[in-house]
Amino acid sequence: MQPSRRPADTPFKQQRLNAWQPILTPTWVISTFLLIGIIFIPVGITLLSQSNNVAEFIYQYDGKGAKTEVDCAITANNEGKLHEDCKPLDKVTVAGTDPAVELLLNPCGLIANSMFNDKISLSTGQAWTMDETNIAWESDVNDKFDNPEAFKQEACECPTGTGSTLPDCTTLCGGAYTCGGPTGVTSGLAWEDTSTSTCYAYDYPNDDTTQYLYESYPLIVAPAG
Repeated sequence: MQPSRRPADTPFKQQRLNAWQPILTPTWVISTFLLIGIIFIPVGITLLSQSNNVAEFIYQYDGKGAKTEVDCAITANNEGKLHEDCKPLDKVTVAGTDPAVELLLNPCGLIANSMFNDKISLSTGQAWTMDETNIAWESDVNDKFDNPEAFKQEACECPTGTGSTLPDCTTLCGGAYTCGGPTGVTSGLAWEDTSTSTCYAYDYPNDDTTQYLYESYPLIVAPAG
C-alpha cells in the first residue's frame, strides 16, 4: 500500500486557523495614534535637537585663498519683521468710470525700495564687486511676479507723447506703485519671495576674482547714496 499524501489533520495544514479581523472602532484608532505619537514625537524632538546642535569646523590647511567665482549668502534672521507691516507683493486694480482706463499696478513702496538700494561693503574697507543679476528663481521672474496679462505698458506713457515712461514709483491713492512691476529687479524678487523659516539667505553671485582667504568677512549694509 502506498503511503497517503493527505496532509496531517492539524489546524495549520488543514487551513482551519482562526482569522484575526480587527474592528476599527474609534477607541482603537485613537489609542493607536496616541501610542505612535508617544513613541515618535520624543524621537523627532531628539533628532531635531541633535541636528541643530551640530558644530561645523572649517579649517584651511593650505593657507591660500580661493580665486574663483563664489556665491555670497546674506542671511536675515528677522525675515518675519521685514514683512510684518506690509505685504511683499499685492496686485490691485484701479478702476475708473470708464472700463477702458482700468489699470493693473504692482506696489513699489518705501520698504521695498530701501531694500533694493542697500549697498553692501566689507568692514575692512577692501574693495570687491557684487553682481545682483540673475539671483531670483526663474519661476518667480516668468510666472509668480510677472506682470498680469491685462497689463499695458502704454498706460505708463507720459502725456507729452515723447515715449518716456513715468517714474519708477508713482503716488496713487495714498500708496506708491510702479507700472513696470518688479520684473527685472531680481534683488526685489528675492525680497518678495518670502521664506517660511525664521532664517533666510539671499544669494548674490560674486564675479570678483580677487584671492580671498577662507575666513569670516563682516559686511556693512547701508543705503546707497
